[in-house]
Amino acid sequence: MVAWLIHRYGEKIKDFIDGYFNLLTIIFTALLILGFIVVKLFVQ
Repeated sequence: MVAWLIHRYGEKIKDFIDGYFNLLTIIFTALLILGFIVVKLFVQ
């Protein structure tokens, strides 16, 4: 996914990812966990 973003948007997105990698990773992980929780609650 990162390779596609760099290919699509170039150096601009690379600098953004390099600068905010930790924050982006935490947000992605939180959204992933919340997604599993939502699915678990609605599938019952």
